[in-house]
This record gives sequence, C-alpha cells and structure tokens, in this order.
Amino acid sequence: MIDKDQAYLHYLPYFNAIDDQDKIKNLTKEYRLNYSNLIVELKSYLPIIFYENGYSSLATNIIVELCSPENKRRDYPENSFTIIEHITRGLMGIDAEASANKVSTISRLDSENDWAEINDVPILSNKISVKHVGKDKTVFTNNEGPSLTWMARMPGEHQFIYVNGIKRKAFRGDDHGRVFSCYTVEVKAGSIVTVSIE
Repeated sequence: MIDKDQAYLHYLPYFNAIDDQDKIKNLTKEYRLNYSNLIVELKSYLPIIFYENGYSSLATNIIVELCSPENKRRDYPENSFTIIEHITRGLMGIDAEASANKVSTISRLDSENDWAEINDVPILSNKISVKHVGKDKTVFTNNEGPSLTWMARMPGEHQFIYVNGIKRKAFRGDDHGRVFSCYTVEVKAGSIVTVSIE
C-alpha cells in the first residue's frame, strides 16, 4: 500500500480529511512500519502525524534526521517549512481559533523528564511563548498583543488543573482519539500563566 500510494495517502490525516480514528491509526502504522522505504518529500510531512497519534519519540527522531547534514535533500523547500510546523503544532501542540481569539496548547513530549520551549511565536495578533515541562506543566506567556484566551490542554484524564497554583475543575476533550483535560483562561498582554496538574 505505501509503496504504490506513498505520495498521496499522508495528505488525508495531514489535512484532517478523515476523522475515522481506526483508519488514521492503520495508516499511521503503515507509515511507521515502512518508514525506511519512504522518500524524503513524504517523510517531511510525517512528524506531525506521528506526534498527533502518540509516536512522539519517532516524530522527534525524524525531525533530527530531516535536519541532519547527512540528509542530502535537507534544503528541499517543503522540508524546512514543515519542520517549523512539526515543532509548533506537533511537538508543542500550538493551535489557534481566530474567531474566538483563542490559542490552545498540548504537550506531546515523550517523557516526563523532557522539556521544550518556543519563544515569540507570531499567532493571531500576538507573540506568545510556550514552555512544556513533561506532560503535566505548561507556562504560557503573552509577550505582545491584546488579551487572548488560552486553552491549556494536558494529556490524560484529570479531575482538576492548577492555574497559577489555584485549583480549578478540569474539562475533558479529545486530541486525535486520546483524552485530554483542559482549562481556559484569559491571558493579558505581558502576562505569564502556569498550568499544571499538581
């Protein structure tokens, strides 16, 4: 399946053209098992798909491989642009809903001992910074621009979330078939908000 159709099938989950989680899981498994046979143009689209479907370690390894000087095609234009997306939307789980002036985040780090930080990301009318510490703590900074709404999403099911140390009732949602707990908070210009599950 992958050899014959490798230039097309990845677009289905990449552009959210399908929402059947069983089909997405099967397709993700096919790409994971046949990864070594894929062309670089296709590999450049896969990390976000792997991040969203629970294969964070593999996604990170692919990013390193795509950026490696040993990759003779690393200057391929799609490669560099998709890497930015894989880090912002994939690893950091940053997404925006312009109509609600809302930004959401979810950590897709592989280990509780890992951390990742990205600064001055232009999004909506703002510049934001996000730091994930494992899967259980996120620090969000509204560096520039008007107040915005931040939906802090934490992987797993948790009854409560702590916002700047204050216990709040968590709400539940779904991230590509996996449960997350969340809380929404207004973040004013220049403000820093920390959300954690403890």
